Amino acid sequence: MDLKEKVHAKVPLELVGDAPAVVGKIGVLLTLLDEVDVEALPMDLPEKITVDVSKLAEVNQEVKVGELKISTGVTVLTDKDQSIVRVSALISKEAEAEAAAEAVAKAAAAAEAAAATVPASGTPAAPATEVEKPQEPTKKE
Repeated sequence: MDLKEKVHAKVPLELVGDAPAVVGKIGVLLTLLDEVDVEALPMDLPEKITVDVSKLAEVNQEVKVGELKISTGVTVLTDKDQSIVRVSALISKEAEAEAAAEAVAKAAAAAEAAAATVPASGTPAAPATEVEKPQEPTKKE
């Protein structure tokens, strides 16, 4: 191997720090990328690149490849706009079930209100058609 010739390599990313959004149970940290492509001389190749997540305090905040602190002599080939980690909204199973139950209750109340409506002419309203139940939200992991 020629030590004066640049090589291409995949370098693993290591998350460091605690994201305030996760600590405060506001969101969950999603790892979207676990390595980046780099070009460097063999002696300059890093073993790993650290990603500081301690600034992520709100949902939808993220760290992109372009924000990485890279040592001199190393060129990152991965798209600089690509996200490495992102804070996503924290939705518990209980909150999901509660939201689904509320949607069903609202649909039932709307159907009752429609059935109770009688036109001014005195003739009863046409029978209400069955309201379609909302689909259960799918779980995102």
